[in-house]
Amino acid sequence: MRSFLRWRALPVWVADGIGAAILLGVDLWFNAFFQPQYLQRAPAAVIALLVITTVPLAFRRIAPWTVFAVIAAGGIVSPFFHVTGSETGTLVGVYTIAAYRGRTHSFIALAGFSAVKSGAELWGNTPVAWVPVLIVLYLTAWTLGDRQQSLRIVTAQLRSYAERLEQEREVRVKLAAAQERTRIARELHDVVAHAVSVMVLHAGVARRVLPDGALQAEVALTHIESAGRQSLNELRRLLGVLRVETDAAQTEPQPKLADLTRLIEQHQTAGMPVRLDAESDFAKLDVGVQLCAYRIVQEALTNVLKHAQPTEVVVRIRSADHGVRIDVHNDGAQGPAGAGTGHGLIGMRERASLLGGSLETSFTLGNFAVCAVLPYNG
Repeated sequence: MRSFLRWRALPVWVADGIGAAILLGVDLWFNAFFQPQYLQRAPAAVIALLVITTVPLAFRRIAPWTVFAVIAAGGIVSPFFHVTGSETGTLVGVYTIAAYRGRTHSFIALAGFSAVKSGAELWGNTPVAWVPVLIVLYLTAWTLGDRQQSLRIVTAQLRSYAERLEQEREVRVKLAAAQERTRIARELHDVVAHAVSVMVLHAGVARRVLPDGALQAEVALTHIESAGRQSLNELRRLLGVLRVETDAAQTEPQPKLADLTRLIEQHQTAGMPVRLDAESDFAKLDVGVQLCAYRIVQEALTNVLKHAQPTEVVVRIRSADHGVRIDVHNDGAQGPAGAGTGHGLIGMRERASLLGGSLETSFTLGNFAVCAVLPYNG
């Protein structure tokens, strides 16, 4: 295999030159062994014609028409000197123009060469029966070359199509990631806006209940309240930029891990045998981390519902080193093939990456598994 790869890595003229040298050696041996009388009678002419019909093949893929013209001239003259083996070079020449040049022009060249070559063979006292055999050989060589060119064109088209598909896939992945980041930003807006609202509220209350004379504290709380209100206004503008026309107004609060029970019940009602096994202390988790964990479990259950026929689905939440570990896996057979786009997996990875966590997924024979580790304070 390695020697084949090294051969393919050679320049085309080197590889073709090696083939031409081997062909020349075979033709010389053939003439010396089977027709030594002709080689002895005119050795220079025989050797020269064999060289003309073989050596130019080293450049057959660089200048197909020139090489074919030289070899064809040698092949036409060869019958007058009874040179055996010159047909091999002309066959390769015919194959080359059919494989690397236009179909119409190469066939016209073949027809003209075959007619002249047949006349030369008959003029050189070659048996008449050999002429149709020679024409069939030339037609076979041309057909093989033409098929090779068609195969090369189809292969190039398929390669180009595959490259376009890969580029389109990368664009779709990037677009899906960008859309998911926008969705995450919209959700986190609610979380941050709630926290800032609470901060502003407490600052206002504290400022009003301060005793007289606490001027510095009142000024500081006034600045905190003003900055908080300004931040809320900026967050509203940010949400307006991120929201698209298809977004419906969302009045529900963003879900937390405590809402997983309701999510599990919904899937159980739909017929999914899902079980929740949670031991983690949800109170340690920031609201944004809880939202991320909820969305990961939600997307994982959706994938199981689409692509598997589970006998059991387990959602396990455990405390991990400096964070929480979420495992969702199922046992069962593979479901009907769906038209999934993979955007759900992209969304889960984006959420975990945003918080500095990690996520791993696997899907084999109907068994879908998700393992995510999120820090306590994302």
